[in-house]
Formats: sequence, structure tokens, C-alpha cells
Amino acid sequence: MSVKLQRGCSFLEFLYKNRPPSDMGVSEDMLESMVRGEYFVLARSKSRKTCYVRLSQDHLNLIISGHGCLLKRKKKIRITDIKELQQGHEANYWKKLKRKIPEKNLCFSIIMEKASKKNQNLIGITGQITEEWMRGLLSLFHVIDNLSPEQQQYHWIWKHFKEADKDNNEKLNLSEIYKLFNKISMPISDHHKQYIKVIHRKYDTSGDGMLSFSEILEFFKEITSRPDVNEIFKQYTYEKSNHMTPQELVKFMRKTQGEGEVEIATATSLIKKYEVGLDNGEDNMQMSIRGFTNMLLSQWGSPFKKNDSETVHMDMTKPLSHYFIASSHNTYLSDHQLYGESNISNYQRAIDQGCRCVELDCWDGDDGEPVIYHGHTLTSKILFKHVIEVIRDCAFQKTDFPMLLSIENHCDVAQQDRMITIMKELLGDKLLLAPIEENENALPSPYALRNKIILKAKTLSEGKDDISQELSDSIIYMKSRHFDGFEETRETSTFEYMSSLGEEKAEGLADKETADFIKHTQWQLVRIYPKGTRTKSSNYDPIPMWNVGSQIVALNYQSDDFETYTNLVSFRRNGGCGYLLKPSYLFSPDFNPLTCDESSACARPIGIVVRVISGQQLPKPKDSKDKDVVDPYVQIRVDGCAIDKQTQESSVVEDNGFNPRWLDDELHFAVTFPKLAFMTFNVMDKDSIGNDDLVGRYSIPVDSLATGYRHIFLETLKGESIGPVSIFVYIEIAAK
Repeated sequence: MSVKLQRGCSFLEFLYKNRPPSDMGVSEDMLESMVRGEYFVLARSKSRKTCYVRLSQDHLNLIISGHGCLLKRKKKIRITDIKELQQGHEANYWKKLKRKIPEKNLCFSIIMEKASKKNQNLIGITGQITEEWMRGLLSLFHVIDNLSPEQQQYHWIWKHFKEADKDNNEKLNLSEIYKLFNKISMPISDHHKQYIKVIHRKYDTSGDGMLSFSEILEFFKEITSRPDVNEIFKQYTYEKSNHMTPQELVKFMRKTQGEGEVEIATATSLIKKYEVGLDNGEDNMQMSIRGFTNMLLSQWGSPFKKNDSETVHMDMTKPLSHYFIASSHNTYLSDHQLYGESNISNYQRAIDQGCRCVELDCWDGDDGEPVIYHGHTLTSKILFKHVIEVIRDCAFQKTDFPMLLSIENHCDVAQQDRMITIMKELLGDKLLLAPIEENENALPSPYALRNKIILKAKTLSEGKDDISQELSDSIIYMKSRHFDGFEETRETSTFEYMSSLGEEKAEGLADKETADFIKHTQWQLVRIYPKGTRTKSSNYDPIPMWNVGSQIVALNYQSDDFETYTNLVSFRRNGGCGYLLKPSYLFSPDFNPLTCDESSACARPIGIVVRVISGQQLPKPKDSKDKDVVDPYVQIRVDGCAIDKQTQESSVVEDNGFNPRWLDDELHFAVTFPKLAFMTFNVMDKDSIGNDDLVGRYSIPVDSLATGYRHIFLETLKGESIGPVSIFVYIEIAAK
């Protein structure tokens, strides 16, 4: 029997209002089939059970139920909590199985975003069923990941609408509307309740005293009008009209936003993209306030310079030692350093995030097959060859710049021979086995090393007799050696060698031998790694290490902390290719990040003014009480060289997290070394009793900061946007 989608119960149906599902890669027949559901086998470590999997009516959740008498046992998985789908035997679960392995066209795994949530390993009844569900889920991911700014807001409203709809009748009564408003940090005073009643009557088109989602949307459009944006819009339109011409848009983008390359053709395409329901011809193309707002909420209103984030714009022909390289420590681990799971999918995740140097802790395994795990701990093991397969498949999907493999070698010679055999067989000509040029006197460039995988490991030249000759001969540019001091290294080492330093030793050298550290990293690679006592996979601050030129600053990518977030933010630059050209300061004999100031010859000071204007849909901090309403203020912090560290705060807006408006608070910053500085926007909730709570944050390299009117969307520590949650600011930057 066909299950018809109930009108008004699906969020996606509101997206289809102006655009058919087929245009979004979603088939209505496919959705009906997924809502109807299908039987699968759910595979666990010690059992396999039949289950029933279906898509929720709103298309935003997967519901997995038990079979037969267990049908009422349900597990709900939000589509947005899914990290990825892995088809066939690619998932770690299937690779570890030694028996009862299903055919690869029958199985797939749902990999969850958080390690604390269990992955779901499913076996379809037929290959066709598995393929259809994979295709259907991927289509839903695509739709949700590519929502427009306006659609993101609809999605945010929908989630809160469903939470407020306690009786599940797809409508909200007045009491439920009050709860909805409190949930989204709107004040509910007697004055506001009267206002809500007036608006409620206005949009209750059915006359039943309740509002459907469609009516709620119209309600929200009125209460989320943007007078701040409207004021800007009127400044650039002729006689303050209600429409902006392409010529006026060009003027705004160039003069105010600093987008100097915008031409009429670009303005026209922006109007076509962001003007909703546009049906006028080329000769009458104009942008309304709604389209203008949508544009400012898009990437064109991002504080991150478009050229910096979208293109490889740095010179990639310098020696490898002239670059910061995105690097991971113990890449295989999912969480704890002593008993966490080792997972091959972590390599793919790290590389997808822009990582270009991953770590492989190699140990002797059974049957002559080397394994990867954190030795002498309870962490699980994965096969070396499976990791190399993943690296082969994803190393150059997003960039062709080199992939570095940091090998911690604990294997006997026989299994080392097996390691290099595996790499040669699986990686083929991608594996670098000889110098790029003869008679080199410096490391080759990332450009010269494109599409190459480079090995870092100990060699026989270090006086070791327990190292495979074949493996040693394959280490070309990253030959590990013990660090005995900067002076000794200058006298006895050459460019193709490198050292690894624990964070504490590196920090001590950066403090006491700063100039020597910087000079050393101009010609030879250095890798920094976390201290061994960080058993919970915490991290050190990478900024002081970058400040002295350290290229390979390895962090625990599996941890969601401010240090990995800073790393992620930094490597958003240069098109996210994982390589950043070090600033010229780090090649100046006068530079010292601890002591230099504006008077230093290498200084490049700038002045930054941030005018805080408004906030949009700021959520309550975690663990807030039900009746709490956010009292937001904006704290802006600059990190970098010692001279540049500073913090400033805006005023507090009381009892309004939904649409707070500041009195154009201006915060002024002087930054002396902007190419090594980061600016973090923290939105805080003022607490009259205890410590103020963090609502959300956004960090950006100062050198990538765009000027003009910008929406700063707050992010999680994973670098993911917290829905349509933003602050609206105006930014000015000038050389001092």
C-alpha cells in the first residue's frame, strides 16, 4: 500500500514550493518508498538482528525499529548527525570481520558525526534495496547541506516548531507559541504577549486559534524583518526606492564591501541568484530588500575573503620548509589515547578536513601483516594495508599538493619490508622514491611535488641496524633524526633531514632560543607533537609554534577543542589545500614574536574597527533554565604575537537573544603582525550571578578578514555553523 506524504508535515515539501524535488536531486517516489520503510539486518560486534528502517514523515530523521514484538523499540537518528555513508566493505566494521562477511553490494555503514554515537552497519535484502537507500540518503544530505540562507532559517524554525508541537497535531496553539518564543530566546513580557496575540490573529487564516507551519513562517517573516539591513539598502538606492539596480549593487559591492572586481555581469548574476521569484527580464532586473538580505546572509556577506577561501592564491613554488602544513597526530584514533578505537575512516576524515600530513604508528601484526595502533595500550588495531588503501583513494580528491605520511616504525625488518611492498603496490607512481632533481640544495616545492606521497621515517643513515634497507631507501626528503640542538643541526645536518619535538621541549626552545628556532625552520622541517600525558587527546596551542615557523604542527584531529578549531580556521585559507606560505616576517633577521612591536623594521601594522550592529536567533547556552532569556554581548579577542594579544567587549543587550540590536558599538584594534594573528568573535550571555556563558564563536585569520557589512555565523568547535545564528557587523581595515 502506498504511503502518501501528509501535506504540511514535511519540511522538504516547503522547499519544493518554488522548486521541484527533481531539481534538487530528490525523487518523490524515492521519498515515499523511504517513508514506507524497508527491512534490513543490523550488524553489531556480537550479533545480527532484523530491523525495520524508515524515514520520518518530515524527512529529517531515520527511525530504526526492532523486528516483530520488538517493533516498538525505536532508535531515531537525525540526518544532520550523520557524518557520511560508507558503501560496501569500506567501513572499519566490515574490514575487521574475518567471517560471515556479506557481499559488498548488500552492505553499507552509517558513520555518525560524534564518536559517542554508534555507527549503524546495515545489510540489505537485495543489492537494489541497498543501492536505492544509499542514493536516497545521499540526496537528502545534498539538499540539507545546500540550503540557501533563507531555507536554513526555515529549517531552524521547523526544528523548533516540532519541539513546541507537544500534541503532534502539526499546529501550535497560543500556549505552545509562547513556549516556542522562549525556546528561541525572545522575551515574553506582558507587552510582548499582547504583540504576539495581535500577530497570531493576523496569521491565523484558518480561524481555528492555532498556527500551522506555513502560518508560522509568515508570522516569523514579520518578526524577523531587518531594519538594520533596510537602512543600508536605502543608502544605495535612488531616492531610497524599494529596488536596487545592478549599477547600484556594483557601487555597494565595490565601495562598501571592498569587492573591487565586481562588474555589472556579476551584479546581474547575484540578483538572479538571491532575488526570490524573479520573473522580470534582463532590462528590468532589480534587487529587493529581501534579495539584498539573502545576499548578505550568503558567502558574499561572509567575513572571510572569498579569494582566500575559494582559491589557491599563494605562491606554491617555494621550498617545502617555507610552508605551514596541516598535520594530524595519531590520526588513527577516534578518542582516548589509551583505550580508544582505531579507525581507518579517521584518515579519510582528516584528509577531507585539509590535513596533508597523517601519522601511522606501525607495529608487528599477525600473519606477517603490520598493524596500526597506539602501542602498549588497549587501543584497537587496524591493518596497515587498509590505511594505505584509504590514503590512496582520498589523498588527491580535493588537492594535488603532496601528501605526507609520518611513519612511527616499531616493526621488525620483515614486516618493514612488507610495509614498503604494500605501499609500492597500492600507491604505484604516486609514491615518491627518488629526488625530484639532481644536486638539490633545498627541499622541492609543493608545486614540484604535486600528486606525490612522501614518507617520513627513520633511515639506516641514523646508525640503525633494525631498519629495512628497502624502506630506508624510500625515505627521500623527510629523514627522521634526533634533535641535538640548533647549532649541532646546522653543522651536521642537511635539508632532507627533520626532527620531531614534543610540545614541552618545543615551547621551551621557542621561549629561550627564539631566533635560532625561526632560522632553523627556514631551511629544515620540524614536526611538533602533543605530550604523552594528553591521554584524553587534548591539544596544545598551535599559534606559538607557527610563530617560530614550525611547519608540521601535529594535533589530535579527533578532539573538538579550541586548538583544533584554530587549526581548521587557519587552513581554510589558500583554497583549503593544506599548505600556507609562511609570512615574510619569518624570514626577517629582526623578527621575534615575543618582543617585536610597531617600531620593528619587519612590522606591518594595521588598524581594525568592528562596529557591532545586531544579532540573529542567538540560542540559549547549554544548561540554561527553561525561562532564561539570553542577555548577549560580543567579546572580540585577538591572538598572535605578544604585541597583538588583546580583548574588547560590546555593551550588553538585555533579555533578547532573538534579534538584539546594539547601538553600533565600535571596537578598535591595532594589529602589528596581521599575517600571524587570529580574531575570535565570542557571543556571550551575561550572568548576573556566576560566570558569563558562551553562546557561540567564530574565528578567522586577521589577514583574511573582509571589510564592509558582514554576517558572522557562529560555529561549533568542529567549524560547523550553528544554524542561522549570526551577528551582523561592519568592518574597517586600514594600514597604520
